[in-house]
Amino acid sequence: MIVSTGIDLIEIHRIKDAVKKHSGFLDKILTAEEKKQYQERGGKAETIAGIFAAKEAVSKVLGTGIGKVGWHDIVVLKNAEGGPSITLKSKALSVAGEKGINHIHISITHTKELAMAYAIGENTSLKEGV
Repeated sequence: MIVSTGIDLIEIHRIKDAVKKHSGFLDKILTAEEKKQYQERGGKAETIAGIFAAKEAVSKVLGTGIGKVGWHDIVVLKNAEGGPSITLKSKALSVAGEKGINHIHISITHTKELAMAYAIGENTSLKEGV
C-alpha cells in the first residue's frame, strides 16, 4: 500500500555552480558509493542534480525534509538493471520504520535545464482496499 509520495525539481545550473564554488559540495551530498558511480558515469552535473532531487523527494516521502534526515542517510545508486534504487540508513531508516514504509520506489529524469525525481513510499505487507 502507498504510504506517501514526494517530488523534487532542481535547476541543473544551480548544482553545477555549487560544485564549482564549494569544494566540499560533492562530499556533503554524495556517499562514497554514489561519488564512485558519479565519476564512473562521467561526472556530469545532471547526474548529481538527479541524485540531489531524489534525496529531496525521498526526504519528503519520510515527511522530514533534509535536515532531520541527512544527505548520507539516503543512498541513490543504479541497480542491476541500470535504474535508480534507494537505500535508507541511520535516521532515514528509523523514520521509514516509524511510518510503516519498507520500500521506496524512485524515478529520476532530466532535461538540459532541469532534473526531477518522484518517490513513492510503500508498505509492501499491506494491501489496498478496493
